[in-house]
Amino acid sequence: GLFPGPIFDDGTLADEKDPRFKLFKLKKDWESLPDGTERDKYEDNYVNWPMEYGAPYEDVNGDGEYTPDVDTPKILGDETLFFVANGFDSTSSYNTHGSPPTPLEFQTTIWAYASEGMENVVFKKYRVINKGDQPIDDFYFTYWTDVDLGNAEDDLSGCDTLLNLGYTYNGDNDDENFYGPNPPAIGYQLVQGPIVEGDESDSAYFNGGWRRGFKNLPMTNFFNYIKGSSDYSDAQQGAYEGTLDFYNFFQTLTKSGKDIFDPHTNKKAKFMTPGDPVTGEGWYDGQGWPFGDYHLPPRDVRFTVTAGPFNFEPGDTQEVVYAIHIARGTDNLNSITKLKEQAIAVQQFYNGKILTSVGNEFVSTPEKFELYQNYPNPFNPETIIKYQLASKSRVEIIVFDILGRKVATLVNKEQSSGYHKVVFNGKNLSSGIYLITMKTSGFRKTVKALLLK
Repeated sequence: GLFPGPIFDDGTLADEKDPRFKLFKLKKDWESLPDGTERDKYEDNYVNWPMEYGAPYEDVNGDGEYTPDVDTPKILGDETLFFVANGFDSTSSYNTHGSPPTPLEFQTTIWAYASEGMENVVFKKYRVINKGDQPIDDFYFTYWTDVDLGNAEDDLSGCDTLLNLGYTYNGDNDDENFYGPNPPAIGYQLVQGPIVEGDESDSAYFNGGWRRGFKNLPMTNFFNYIKGSSDYSDAQQGAYEGTLDFYNFFQTLTKSGKDIFDPHTNKKAKFMTPGDPVTGEGWYDGQGWPFGDYHLPPRDVRFTVTAGPFNFEPGDTQEVVYAIHIARGTDNLNSITKLKEQAIAVQQFYNGKILTSVGNEFVSTPEKFELYQNYPNPFNPETIIKYQLASKSRVEIIVFDILGRKVATLVNKEQSSGYHKVVFNGKNLSSGIYLITMKTSGFRKTVKALLLK
């Protein structure tokens, strides 16, 4: 549904054949390649890297914006791809799900690492700009995928709401399209959600820094499709009804707009199949989904991972980052366990590698006392706890288990006013919920932290 190139300031579209709007690719140390066709391609991409259209760059002069002939291309990880496209071409738009063109520009960066334990992960960042003159109400970001994991007809899907993760796994322990038994599981994880207004104590990562008073939305919906079902089948293509189908799916409604209920609790569902197929608990795909007179069998699956809604004003920019990764265990179910363990590592890696900038909002002296939510959360085994003091005070930060037993004292001393942080290491503790309490004279607050091992 996208058209190559940006939307120019006068509202016109780029020429789709303009070489500035192709798919660009750079990799680390390309300059050391021997002379030849491959090196020439990388050099051409480097020289013409479209930084003015959103491609990542090194801010050489530190002015916070792209400066021609000064700033240089930036390679994320070991290999980076970039393209810019838009949703304002009517032919492309109507041919997908029948919706009219929308003046949205998409600046997409994809990168991966060959080492650091992230060699099975691809990161995808979508930076979207509303270049129209009208607000877009109730906007959702969603990642739709048709995984086809090995043999496409024997798969199942589910989600982990704590990890912002949707995943597909094999319905049994054999798949002829993989070498040997023990097929892997693949996940699509929202590692940085869209930014929305929050409370004064909230902070959100956006555009390379932190913003106080905002928060990043987590996964708010997971929809598991069933081919051939009147309620759960794919959105229609090439017809406006397909747009309405998707809008219902984003709200965990059937195609006809009816509520979806968890078959185990009979409560209205926010996420489909959020149960655990490894332990057999809750509503999960396959044996955990009573569908009519039988359990839903393995099949060709598709799903969506969604975050929203929020209002998208003219000129506003939003960005989301997804991580796509794969893991293989000792059998098809253990592959899910390995995938979830990897999901924790992926989030920690992203937080530590990418979310390292601190915006100006965190520089001035705070006006009040505050304890922030720890990050990452869930964590394994370390998490960072940030807090602020409006004046010089004696501070206690204590960690309790869910039964109220003290497990750690992180801070117990007098500290100056300003912003502080402390690391909590749970390597000797079991998985579960822990309560982090901060106390000063006249201030007390507790946040929940989830340790997943």
